[in-house]
Amino acid sequence: MNINVHLTAFQGGQVRQVEVPENECTGSTNALLEIIYSYGQNEAQPQKDRCSVSPGDVIELRGRLYMILMVGFTEITKNNIDAFKKLNPTDKMKYLMGMEQKNEKG
Repeated sequence: MNINVHLTAFQGGQVRQVEVPENECTGSTNALLEIIYSYGQNEAQPQKDRCSVSPGDVIELRGRLYMILMVGFTEITKNNIDAFKKLNPTDKMKYLMGMEQKNEKG
């Protein structure tokens, strides 16, 4: 299975293709996102014109978008991605650490 990952953290949204063996595409969505992240590292699948997948990047999976956080993932919309890109570095880090979501909830 080929997965598109938008490198919004360091490469302005360029797309990196991550190949995941079909036999590893079972289990929960979160488990699959973890596998995509792992295969998206240059140590696993070197791509000389693309950096490794990182927190702040966005994975396209089954018609949905998932941002990689410092720990875990969060489903995100295209509008939220555009808003994330406009944040200053401190606010981006807060978002990626999950602090932004906690503040929004109360």
